[in-house]
Amino acid sequence: MKIAILGAPGTGKTALAVALRTNSDPAKPLDIHDSPSLADGPTQWDLVLLMGLDLPAPAATVAQRQHIDRQLRARLAHRALAHATVYGQGPHRAQHALQAIQFHRCEPSALQSPASRWKWACEKCSDPECEHRLFSALLPKA
Repeated sequence: MKIAILGAPGTGKTALAVALRTNSDPAKPLDIHDSPSLADGPTQWDLVLLMGLDLPAPAATVAQRQHIDRQLRARLAHRALAHATVYGQGPHRAQHALQAIQFHRCEPSALQSPASRWKWACEKCSDPECEHRLFSALLPKA
C-alpha cells in the first residue's frame, strides 16, 4: 500500500512516517513517502494522510501553516485523492494514522472496540431499540 504523508511545516510529518515504518505490520507492508509532490499526473497513492494543525506552533507560523493546509486540501479535493486527516499528540497520532490505514484497507474489525450495550434509558430517545429495551424492562419477569 502506497501512502503519502502531507502537511504544513511543523505538523509532524516526518515523525509520523518514522513511527509508521517502525510500527506497521510486516505482513502488510506500507510504502510510506514523506512530503511527496502532488504534481498533476496519474494518481500514485493508495491513501494520503494529511496532518492536522493540532500540534503546538509558534504564533508567527500559524497563518502560514493554515495557508499551506488550505492549499493541500484544495489540491487533494481537485484531484479527488482518498485522504484522511490525522490528529493527536505523541503516540496517539501514529495510532490514529494506523486506524485510518486499516479503515482504508477495509479492515473495520480491527478498529472496533468491544461492543457495549446501552444500559440506560431516556424518555426523549427516538431509537426503536432503546424504546423496546425501555418497555421490555417494565414487563414482569417470568
